[in-house]
Amino acid sequence: MKKRLLSAALALAMVLTLLPLSAFAAPAAVALTSPDNVTNFTPLDATLSGKHAVTWREANAKLGTTKEGKDVITKAAGYYSAFDASTNTLYYATSGVLGNTTNAASGTWYASPSTISNGTSYMMTSFTLIGNCTISGDTIWASASLNVNVNNAELSLTSWNQGGPNKLSSLTVTNTPATGTANKTQGKVSLPSSWASTLTDRSITLSVTNATVTGDIVVNQATGANTNYGITATTVNNAVLPSLTVTDGPINLKLTNQSEVGNVNVTSGKTTTASITLEDSVANQGIAVSVPSGGTINVGSSGTRGTVTGELSLTNTSSPASGGTITAYNAILRGGVVLNGIGTKLSATNCTISGTVAVTGNGRFQGAPTLDQGAKDRAALPTVEIHGGNVSDSNTTAAIRNGYDEQLTGAYNITIDGNAKVGSINLGNAKINVTSSQTGNITLPAGSLTVNGTGSGSGNQYAQLGKLTLGGLNTQVDFKVTGQRVSVGEIALANSGTGVVNAFIPAEDSNVFGPISGGTGKFYNRGIEGGTFRKDNQDAGLPHEDNLSTDLRYIAQKTGTEVNYYKGTDLQKLVDYWQKNANKTDGSGVWIHPVGQLGGTGRTVGIFDGDDLLTVITYYNTPTNIYLPDTLNGKKVTKYTQSVYTGANANNWVTTSNPGSDIVRGQDATAGVNYSTPIKADGSPTPHADVKLNLQESDNSITKLTNVRSTMDGVTARLGSGNVITLSGSLLASGTSNIVLKITTDGKPGLVEQPITVVYDPSATPVLKFGNMTEIGNGLHLSSDRDRLYMPDDSTYYTLNGSGLKVQASKLPSSQIIGYTENVDVQVKVTKSGSGWTPVRQQDVGKALTTATENNKNSYANFKDSLAVKEALNAVVATITDSQIDGWVRQAQDAAWRAAKKTGTMTDGQRATSGYHKVYVEAFLDVTMSDFNSASTPGTFTATMVPSYRIYVKDESTNLVVPEGTSNFRDVVDANGTRNDYLVRTQSLGSLTGDAGEIVVNLDLSKYHTLDSEGANRFTVTNAQAHQSGTYVYDASTATNAVKFTITHTVSNGLGTIVVNGEQPTVHLTNYKLDANGNATNDKDITATYDTLQAAVDDVTNGGVITVAPEYKGSVAITVDGQARKFTINSNGNRTITSSSPNVVVDGTAGGNKYTVQLTRDNIAVKPTQKPIPVNAVAVTGGSASLSASRADEGDTITVTLTPAANYRVGGVTVTAAVKNSNTGVTTNTTVITTAVSANSWRFVVPTGATSVTVTPSFVAATTTNPTVTVSNPAVGGTAATTAGNNQVAPGTPVTVTVSPTSGYRTMGIYVTNATASRTGANTFSFTVPANTTNVVVTPRFDRTNGTLFEDVWSYDYFSSAVAWAVGRGITNGDGSVYRFGTGKSCTREDMVTFLWRNAGSPVVSGVTNPFWDVQVGSYYYNAVMWAVKNGITKGVSSNQFGVGRPVTRGEAVTFLYRAAGEPAASTNSGFYDVPSSQYYAKAVTWAVGKGITNGDGSTVRFNPNGSCLREQIVTFMYRNATGTRA
Repeated sequence: MKKRLLSAALALAMVLTLLPLSAFAAPAAVALTSPDNVTNFTPLDATLSGKHAVTWREANAKLGTTKEGKDVITKAAGYYSAFDASTNTLYYATSGVLGNTTNAASGTWYASPSTISNGTSYMMTSFTLIGNCTISGDTIWASASLNVNVNNAELSLTSWNQGGPNKLSSLTVTNTPATGTANKTQGKVSLPSSWASTLTDRSITLSVTNATVTGDIVVNQATGANTNYGITATTVNNAVLPSLTVTDGPINLKLTNQSEVGNVNVTSGKTTTASITLEDSVANQGIAVSVPSGGTINVGSSGTRGTVTGELSLTNTSSPASGGTITAYNAILRGGVVLNGIGTKLSATNCTISGTVAVTGNGRFQGAPTLDQGAKDRAALPTVEIHGGNVSDSNTTAAIRNGYDEQLTGAYNITIDGNAKVGSINLGNAKINVTSSQTGNITLPAGSLTVNGTGSGSGNQYAQLGKLTLGGLNTQVDFKVTGQRVSVGEIALANSGTGVVNAFIPAEDSNVFGPISGGTGKFYNRGIEGGTFRKDNQDAGLPHEDNLSTDLRYIAQKTGTEVNYYKGTDLQKLVDYWQKNANKTDGSGVWIHPVGQLGGTGRTVGIFDGDDLLTVITYYNTPTNIYLPDTLNGKKVTKYTQSVYTGANANNWVTTSNPGSDIVRGQDATAGVNYSTPIKADGSPTPHADVKLNLQESDNSITKLTNVRSTMDGVTARLGSGNVITLSGSLLASGTSNIVLKITTDGKPGLVEQPITVVYDPSATPVLKFGNMTEIGNGLHLSSDRDRLYMPDDSTYYTLNGSGLKVQASKLPSSQIIGYTENVDVQVKVTKSGSGWTPVRQQDVGKALTTATENNKNSYANFKDSLAVKEALNAVVATITDSQIDGWVRQAQDAAWRAAKKTGTMTDGQRATSGYHKVYVEAFLDVTMSDFNSASTPGTFTATMVPSYRIYVKDESTNLVVPEGTSNFRDVVDANGTRNDYLVRTQSLGSLTGDAGEIVVNLDLSKYHTLDSEGANRFTVTNAQAHQSGTYVYDASTATNAVKFTITHTVSNGLGTIVVNGEQPTVHLTNYKLDANGNATNDKDITATYDTLQAAVDDVTNGGVITVAPEYKGSVAITVDGQARKFTINSNGNRTITSSSPNVVVDGTAGGNKYTVQLTRDNIAVKPTQKPIPVNAVAVTGGSASLSASRADEGDTITVTLTPAANYRVGGVTVTAAVKNSNTGVTTNTTVITTAVSANSWRFVVPTGATSVTVTPSFVAATTTNPTVTVSNPAVGGTAATTAGNNQVAPGTPVTVTVSPTSGYRTMGIYVTNATASRTGANTFSFTVPANTTNVVVTPRFDRTNGTLFEDVWSYDYFSSAVAWAVGRGITNGDGSVYRFGTGKSCTREDMVTFLWRNAGSPVVSGVTNPFWDVQVGSYYYNAVMWAVKNGITKGVSSNQFGVGRPVTRGEAVTFLYRAAGEPAASTNSGFYDVPSSQYYAKAVTWAVGKGITNGDGSTVRFNPNGSCLREQIVTFMYRNATGTRA
């Protein structure tokens, strides 16, 4: 056997010497072992080319059967083989190709692709490589189409003659190996270098998958007749392409799935097309397209990324046509962007653009057309849109700039929005629109700049701009600001000659502008309506008076450099400004001056409201006009009383040496009066007099309603939006009824309640009208048809809506409705008790407290003074009809008959004497107790209390005895003994809206003595208090064995949880009665107690006093709204009271922890009202329906969403409404039209006249076919397998997924349709098969290895190497999971010092005393913080606080790094405009920039020191510092 093998090898060697050396490359040495049972083990040679079909066989695979019947099995290695059983010969191949096939599994073997089976010399059109292969020689003509499966090998094409009749037009390269995983760096086609000069007048189509093509491709078009010769490569998947060059021809290039391309250069002087798309792919050099149409370049998409390492350039060489677009999503453009040509456009969304965006419409770029002046005027200008992301300056130029000498006369279109961060902008003529974004300095000689503060930008401002340099020689610039929270740096005016700069700045204090300088020193127009302006260091730079709107009359100047401008009619804004900023404890104040009178010394006008100073206006030089409005400080003003001061002591405002006359406002209620400041009494023009103006309120006439309530049991009244008074509930009679309402108005003093009558007449149109108006005070009038009230002063109308009213069932008189006026039962259940309590004892205590079962009338609840409970009870009563009552009575009679063991059917006579005839509706209080009388705290309990109701048919029988405890019957012990009422329904009264009023709760155990020996009926604790949901506190101390308290608030639309114990309240409120002027007297009105300060603030009235105990631990930041009022807070806990509410002044200057709080004007929000029309969903089998609202108004839109249960699917929905005819009063059921929103949701509109709406969903039993679980593996990266296989699996079945990444890849997670997977290991996951679906597809995700397991750190992320470095050094192991780093999360201060400490080797620290209260011993960062303190890296945010939990800022981050590095020498001049040399981080920033750790925050002139750092940014800073890698 050995001799035969040797001779065969020699024969093969001889054949090879006869072939050209380039026929195929010598394969790598493969040690193959002959299988057993074969006679000959022979390699295929050139003499056998095209004669054998070979198949790839893995190791230990069966190759065939010998003629003796013995199996032939491969041994240690796999190979291509063909077995000839007739001669027992096994042929094998380790080189050559599989001809005319791209199937790597099997095919006919050829020694080289230069021959095919018929022996001609033309190369095969398709083949698969077996090992590396080289084709060369001028005698081999190229096929028009070449399709190669490189099979993880390399095909080299050298010295290839392209002059034959079949010129290559299509090259398809795939890498689908017979074994293993495709490796695109191994699977390769090397193109001949001659292609760069010989591919002329032809097109080439490329398709490359999982492979690499090397050798540049250059396509030239020489004839000029055909413009279609170019490159098409739309299928490039996980592949590498060389550089591509097309001259005078088209290109259509699309790269996907981590593909790469070298340089792409397309140049054409002819009409052609260019389309280039990168999705999750990279252009390793640059992309340059210069064609007449401009072409289309797409980098990334909404779901993918793309990267261009070099310059991205797009040029439109045509004229006057326009076009050419670069669209980038989530892209990284490292070499910047160049736009050349008419109408070119860049649209970048969430991209990072390094370098610069250079833009030219028509200038000195190659291929620029020659234009006459008319064409220059008409041509479309380039457009740049930056939607989010970052555009940074280059080292020498602006982030967005002109590229070449511009020839066009129009303006570029520049849009920046989406919280974008853009460096400086320098354009000759442009329309720049910045919305909710940041930019550096902007230089704009001509055009317009619009800044919109309308988004949700980061930091304190919505839009932030650096220095503006506006205007030029004989040009015009319009500078416009809209919205709020706009910040602009210095405004330098560069206009000269006839050049102008216009400003359009709104009246918005939150917009802040830097000093104005240069040029003429002022804008051209009067476009400044207000805003905040800053002066420069020389106390100059404010807007020129000629630029201020003629309406502006006041300058409000804080101490320092800021001023605000206000209109003459903005006296209220001056008052608000003064109240917020004057008389500060730090000594700063506010000076209010008329425009043109800023600076110097003058006289003052003090505006007062009684004894309260509202604001001071300083004036001088000339008499000054002040507009006094008719409403100020939330009050209607009749006149201002003037007092003139002539002495030098005017600021004391004490004596009046020369009282003047009253200043009366104009007759028009909406007009004020212009007041001219008087001169001194001696008549001299200067100095002018000091003046005190005291506003006097108008009369007590009513100007508005603030609340409406009904005094009639059964009817509810609400004042809702649109000034509509809505009535709902039920009336006792079907004829005309009078409903008495109490209206709360703004008439003084205080809140005045007045009665008013509404007449209900169902036979009239409308059915509701107002009654006698003699009961209403001045200012409130009745329309001629009595259907509305109105205030003539401001034309405010109030109308009536009675759609929720109905006539009460005649068989349910008021005497059978229990709860409006009398005490009601409590029903108590004890669910948990103290140690040793048995369930029996729990039941006994519950019975003792439940009034209905033990005749214990000492326990009760009282709802008679609760409007909220009455309203809920009204809603129940209004739904009951006489026909329902008849049905319930008949049910009760039948049930009682059966319970009494009567036989047969009841006769009418027996029904008449049954005793079951009357239906009652009875409110009661449902109480569920827990922790009752526990051993540690006897006399205490916790209870939820739910106002509820029951409907029952009362047992009044004498001859039909129902046994006690019978199902559906309720045993009641009363004065007449035990009765058995038939229960129809027991239910909660639902959410309580509106005022709780007073709900009295009395629980009494005094009649229960069974457990005296255990002391179980001890039911009180000393000084017992009832705490309502940790907010309100009620005194519950009473006699032994009883607890009684009054609830006056609702919590979350109910009564919440009540805890009765001995813990005393920590907040006390005392309100005082008000006099005729609304001021507090010495007579106490209300005293109340609370667990929170905010709850007391909500209840306090004018002159009230709130006392906070030292033990109080709750929040002292308060919100103040409602009516204007002034009250006092005594903070005995030595804590500072604060408020950020508008129009609120908190003054703590009196000392002694005493704070005066004033709400300077009304801030009343209309309380939400319960809408009148109930919307209910019917419960059905198969699923549930959720509604967007449970109550509605006419015309409201309601959305219904259906959720099917397991094994059901959605069928549909039906909506019906009970609609009442307003003329006849008849109610009919109507089907409501629904509109489908999605497969599971619909919407409908509540019809006019509806009194209730019913939604009925339907569900259909789903198919019983189980879903099929399949796996969808990506083209590269690895595979996944499941325990379910490709099989149908029952819903609810757990499935395990095992993922196998290929070499060089790692697992990034899996996606499962209709289910959520959990990661259980590095390559294992699990999920539960969902119901109601037919297919469940598992898709694994892979990425190249990067040294981590983190699924939120991809190999192409800029911080990938930094994170891998940090993991390798033990600096971090993820954010609570070994599979997640925490990308996108803020890095806290403690995390950063921990990173630094670990990088230093986690040294043991000693000799340090912890100065920080927020750094606890045992915390993971304790040693790190102590190390940082010892080494001077941090001193905390204060002397005793480190700042745990706070995001580390950019300034802090570089400072920590700088100090950890030993604070090397560095300058304080960093070059960033937002890093003053005086700041602690100035040297650190300079050092960090010098080391390449950072180069700014997307701009070479802005560092953003106060911006928060993300975790990936911190490890990147550390990585650059440690490795010398530069930003």
